[in-house]
Amino acid sequence: MTKFDWFWLVLRSAGLYLLVQAALVLPNAVSYTFMLIWMKVNETSDVIRSAVDERVVLHASTYGIQFAMYSFLGLYLITGGGPLLKLANRS
Repeated sequence: MTKFDWFWLVLRSAGLYLLVQAALVLPNAVSYTFMLIWMKVNETSDVIRSAVDERVVLHASTYGIQFAMYSFLGLYLITGGGPLLKLANRS
């Protein structure tokens, strides 16, 4: 195998790893998003809401961003990784 073939294999493996990570983060992202929606629909008391609301929003957004980034980068690396492969082919 040439250096380009090894680089292609590493890119595809990294993409697969990131997609697995996205699949592992997805249940947390969905559950915190549903919890946030439930809290907005069911007007809970102000004491409970103020204590929990910040944490739920933080976790929902963090898991959402993780899922989006892992999915995007994983799909990018699996489907081609254009500029990265051109860089490997040049050297």
